[in-house]
Amino acid sequence: DRLGNYLYLSVLQFSNTLFANGSEVESLRTAAQHFLAINDITWESTTTLDLGVDVSLFDSKLSITADYYDKETKDMLLNLSIPDFSGYEDPTDNVGTMHTKGWEVAVSWKDHIGQLKYSAAFNMFDSKSVIGDIAGKRIIGDRTISQEGDLYNAWYGYKSDGIYQTQEEVDNSATTSDNVSPGDIRYVDISGPDGEPDGIINELDRTQLGGSTLPRYEYGGNIRLEYKGFDLGLAFQGVGKQKAYLRSRYVQPLYSGWQLPPSLIDGNYWSVYNSASENARAAYPRLSSVSKNNNYRFSDFWLIDGSYFRMKNITIGYSLPGNVMDKVGISGLRIYLSGNDLFSIDNYPEGIDPEDNAGYLFTKSYLVGINVNL
Repeated sequence: DRLGNYLYLSVLQFSNTLFANGSEVESLRTAAQHFLAINDITWESTTTLDLGVDVSLFDSKLSITADYYDKETKDMLLNLSIPDFSGYEDPTDNVGTMHTKGWEVAVSWKDHIGQLKYSAAFNMFDSKSVIGDIAGKRIIGDRTISQEGDLYNAWYGYKSDGIYQTQEEVDNSATTSDNVSPGDIRYVDISGPDGEPDGIINELDRTQLGGSTLPRYEYGGNIRLEYKGFDLGLAFQGVGKQKAYLRSRYVQPLYSGWQLPPSLIDGNYWSVYNSASENARAAYPRLSSVSKNNNYRFSDFWLIDGSYFRMKNITIGYSLPGNVMDKVGISGLRIYLSGNDLFSIDNYPEGIDPEDNAGYLFTKSYLVGINVNL
């Protein structure tokens, strides 16, 4: 249901195409079959084993829920690579299996001490998806690879080896082009057409970089206190382990003509005006539009520790006593101050939203409200 309709039919797609007619150029209506149809394509099938336990102790003050699951997916719908000379785009076919194991634990405690009521809850879950048989194929994307025996959507790119400091280092290394100069990112020459390093950095040097696009050990929780009409609530969430991609828009100084250079590279990039020791400590390559195709191609240079802790919400409120409410003819009134996304502990450049690393910025918001029950 997410792959489009009629994958099993040879569908013609219409468009306008330019043709040469003598000295004139005509635009004519054309029809062509773009995708190779797989006549017997069918649904994926999933088999899941789930073991769970629910425990309630100490007069229901403590609650524990735990689950473990083992899921196997067969007949995965994946793009099957076919030779370009066939004239068709890669079709979607039932060619894959994937094995996923995961677990989840949720713990909560609720009690009171005199007039102080308090509760706390915490949950954590994790899963790991490993690719099974996919007809001997490798599914390679711009930054990921999926192949038998490895993690689903594993990071895939160039392995970096620091920043060139001298022209001699450049001259004695495999490079991506003749434009590479001191201050640019150096890559490891891993392979060539015959499987051995060939002195050139190209697509054959891409390799797995560890981890995948999927986070591990995701967690969340909340704490609530109530005392004589006052209440305090906190909610948080985070990720315990992941490799995150620091996108070019965050670090590329000449990304677009209308954008200012990112402030985080200020004083942290390689420059001919720096001393040798300053350049040795530089966290970012030189400022150059000429070498951007070298420096900002996907590599482990731009993968960071993506784990984070985020305070999602803090709310402070006060509910007026019932005897006061009776006098004004309403059943309840609560005044509150709430703050959302107040801070995050992470390794991302300041301002970037770690929960959605797709170009969105970290935005705080404050709310003052009144709840009235008639």
